[in-house]
Amino acid sequence: MRVGVRSRVQLTSNIVVRSGRAAEQAARIVFPELNSAFQDALGSKVWSWPRTTIRQGTLKRDGTRGKWFAVGSPRNIVDVGTLRASNSFQVSGTLCTFRWSVGYATAVHYGANIHPWGDKSRPLVNLPARPWTSAVLGTIRIPGLEPYDYREQFRASFIRAWRNLA
Repeated sequence: MRVGVRSRVQLTSNIVVRSGRAAEQAARIVFPELNSAFQDALGSKVWSWPRTTIRQGTLKRDGTRGKWFAVGSPRNIVDVGTLRASNSFQVSGTLCTFRWSVGYATAVHYGANIHPWGDKSRPLVNLPARPWTSAVLGTIRIPGLEPYDYREQFRASFIRAWRNLA
């Protein structure tokens, strides 16, 4: 003789709705933090660079810029702040899209060979990759830059939100 048992746990719509709400609340906490980590990575002085760059000082309150100075390596990615300022992100439920909208953002992130200022009479110059998003997400390791553990942050935020929805 055989003995067989079947059992099913059915999720009630309340559990599904509650978990969806908790996930969306966690996303609204974690994604802005992740965006801040991306932006901080741009300003971190951990990126190697093969040449010296001449930069003008930061923008002052009166609208003028400070003196010119040279930077070497390691350095941050910010020259005048346009790349960082082009950042935006949009959260929709548990999906977030992060953007840096300046035309050269891809070249900075992935590297490129370019003619300086688009002048084809000048020799190609190599721009090394500085993949700030990959470093923050932990898919590559950049010494001096700690990844942001967004999965753990999401888990902790989800649990807090779940408890608060009870």
